[in-house]
Amino acid sequence: MKTDFSPVLQYRTIGQGPPLLGLTGFASAHWLLEPLAEVLADRFQVILPDHRGTGASPPGAGPYGVWDLAEDACRLMDRLEIRRFCVFGVSMGGMVAQHLALRAADRVAGLALLCTTSGGREFDGLYPQVAEQQVAALYRLPPEQHARVILEPPISPCLKPFYPEAYGYLLRHRRARLEDREEVIRQHRAMAEFLGQTFPLEALTVPTLVLAGARDPVFPPANSRLLAQKIRGARLEILPGTDHMFFLERSRDVGELLAAFFSTLSDPGP
Repeated sequence: MKTDFSPVLQYRTIGQGPPLLGLTGFASAHWLLEPLAEVLADRFQVILPDHRGTGASPPGAGPYGVWDLAEDACRLMDRLEIRRFCVFGVSMGGMVAQHLALRAADRVAGLALLCTTSGGREFDGLYPQVAEQQVAALYRLPPEQHARVILEPPISPCLKPFYPEAYGYLLRHRRARLEDREEVIRQHRAMAEFLGQTFPLEALTVPTLVLAGARDPVFPPANSRLLAQKIRGARLEILPGTDHMFFLERSRDVGELLAAFFSTLSDPGP
């Protein structure tokens, strides 16, 4: 589903070194990836955009698909005059990263897919589906109530009891800014469209690392196992004692895994 207007994405850059593009998740601005980026900052220039209509980025014109979000990211890298780069994406950002790695295989040196899934019948039943009405209802709640609801055990069973620092970080940011409900619905529809169509994972030729939380109820590890199975040569790591937010719960460990993987693939930085 194409739009008439591709917005100019706003972004934050952290660190110096080879360029590493980080794609954030559903209804979240770049802040979600900042703790992980800080771990990577002494070895990479981490570029964290806000998806269209999220954070500081303006909306596009009307509905869009995950493919459009990948195009937005590619245009950002054009704007920054970065020809070749590595990319990681969390949750919805992992869906965008799949499209980006397919669309720009000659530019993406390495790909990491965190707590995510792909589209098509083989992935049906491996992830819980949330109705659009439920999403809309969540975004009608006051920020404080909304923040607490989406961080509770049904979504993140390990977060609050075992990772209080990560829980506090998420709670502060979620209640500080509630994303626009209409833009969130557009994102939800884009994801639903992506999940409903088979994605050609076998066509991905980029070296790929797949990471998952062992107790993730949003996209359970079965999704990640299937991703790694279908992407040629992909490597899989499942982190015990973590859930959908494992990249915040164990940001140091995840950062080291990503750094070790990308360091062998990245072109020299400036």
